[in-house]
Amino acid sequence: MLGKLIKHAFKAHARAVYGAYIAIFGVGAVMLILMLVNWEGIGENGFGAGLVIKGIAALALVLTAFVGLVLTFSSVLREFHRSMYGKEGELTMALPVRASSLLFSKWLSGAFWVALNYTVLCFCIFGSFLYILRHSLGTIQEDVNLTTLLSQFSTLLVNTFSLKVTNIGVILNILTLYAVYGGVTVVTLVMLGFFAVTLGHCRPFHKPGAIGRILYFFGALLLSGGFAALVNALLPIYIVITPEYFTFTLNSADAAMAMAYNGYGIYSLTGSFCWFIAGIIFFLATSVLIDRKVNVD
Repeated sequence: MLGKLIKHAFKAHARAVYGAYIAIFGVGAVMLILMLVNWEGIGENGFGAGLVIKGIAALALVLTAFVGLVLTFSSVLREFHRSMYGKEGELTMALPVRASSLLFSKWLSGAFWVALNYTVLCFCIFGSFLYILRHSLGTIQEDVNLTTLLSQFSTLLVNTFSLKVTNIGVILNILTLYAVYGGVTVVTLVMLGFFAVTLGHCRPFHKPGAIGRILYFFGALLLSGGFAALVNALLPIYIVITPEYFTFTLNSADAAMAMAYNGYGIYSLTGSFCWFIAGIIFFLATSVLIDRKVNVD
């Protein structure tokens, strides 16, 4: 039965988010065309104008992916509201399944579409930055390959943020971990949104309406952030990244020594861990509310 619920949820969310994805790929295609056009051939001012247009197009591509992420997230929440507490609410609640199975299927589907859009956003950010860097370096040197780009990228990060890490592999590993952390946060936000929508349909929390659901979401967000800050103060978990290996440590002094050592990178795993735990807590709370307190429109 869970498999059927997941299949139905994926189809429902696909219908809900397809408009956002069409807009993303439509605008994205236009931006890519602007980036690939050979503007240098349109005249003596073509090179400078082309560089500006390509830079704007690259930034617009990132902005489009970000707006698409917001639209996808809101579409997932609207579909959850419609199918659980709207027109289909009574039919959904009458299904012979546990609330936890119903909630899990909808979260898995919604998290998939949101995470997919988040992945597109990460690639747009990284790809656009390398693209702009490639054309900036092209004005100085002709041969700009991927190795040169990554080397310049790491040098730029080191100079901008005064990093002690200079190894390209270590920097890319840290960026990858931060991207994964963002992904964990994003899929947890889907569950927080489901909790806020569910709480907004429970007495007496239903009275503020849509504004109340927005407030409940940000309240859950603040609770999760406070929980992460508390755990980070009591029991921080670090990953020490070297050019050769990864290692874990719970000792802040060891992490500080590794940070001071040239060539080592530090990543705090506490945030990802806390968001994961917060997601589980709000999942259980939402399941209980669906079973006992929720009202269908």
